[in-house]
Amino acid sequence: MVRLKKHKSLNSENNRRIIRKKKDSKKKEVAITILLAGLMIFSIFAIMMGGYNSQEITEEYNGYKFELVTINNQNLWRVEVNDEIKTFSYSPSQLENINLSEEEKSLFKTNLIGIKFNPEDKDIGNIELFRSYLAQELTAAGKQVFFSVSTNMTEGYETFPVYGCNESIPLVQLEIISDASSENSNIKQDQYCVIVNSRVNDIIPIAERLIYLSLGIME
Repeated sequence: MVRLKKHKSLNSENNRRIIRKKKDSKKKEVAITILLAGLMIFSIFAIMMGGYNSQEITEEYNGYKFELVTINNQNLWRVEVNDEIKTFSYSPSQLENINLSEEEKSLFKTNLIGIKFNPEDKDIGNIELFRSYLAQELTAAGKQVFFSVSTNMTEGYETFPVYGCNESIPLVQLEIISDASSENSNIKQDQYCVIVNSRVNDIIPIAERLIYLSLGIME
C-alpha cells in the first residue's frame, strides 16, 4: 500500500511538472507571437515611412508642387497634374538647360504627334525605350500618338508607315549619338520634325523635358 501511495504521489508530481511545462511553453508561444506581431507592425510602418523622403524636399514650378519621394530605393519627383499623380526622374528646374525654339514648342501643341525612328539603328533597344515611354506619357497628356519609321524594310517593322519631315505631320525623330562622337545631345528642327540627337544617358531627361512641355508645366 505504501508503495502504491508513493507511486501515486510520484505520478501527481509528474503531472504537475508537465502542467507547469505546458504553461511555460504556452507563455513562450504567446511572447513569441507578440514579438513577431510587433516586428511585423514595425516593418509595415517602416515600409510606409520609407516610401517618402524624410527631408520632405519640395519644389514649386509654374504653379505645380513637386515632392521628392523614394520608391523602391529610387528618388523620384511626384506631382499632381489634372487630378492624376505622376512621377518623374527629373524636376523641371533640372531640365531648364534643354532648350527648345518657339517653332519646336509649337509642334507639341498639336493633338497629333508622330514618333519617328530608324529600326536599323544599332541602338534600337534604347530607341524602343524612348518611344514607348514618350508615347505613354504623351497619350496620358491627351495627345494622339503614332509611330513612323525611316524605312519599313526591316523585319518586324514592315507595317509601320514611312513619313518625311515635309508632310505637315509633327514628328519627334530620335537619333542616338555614338559614345565615340564628340557631339553633345541636342534638339533641332527640320520642317515638321523635332530631331532629337541624344546620347544614351540623356534619353530620359530629354523625354521628360518634352513631356513637361506637353503637360504645360514647362514652356
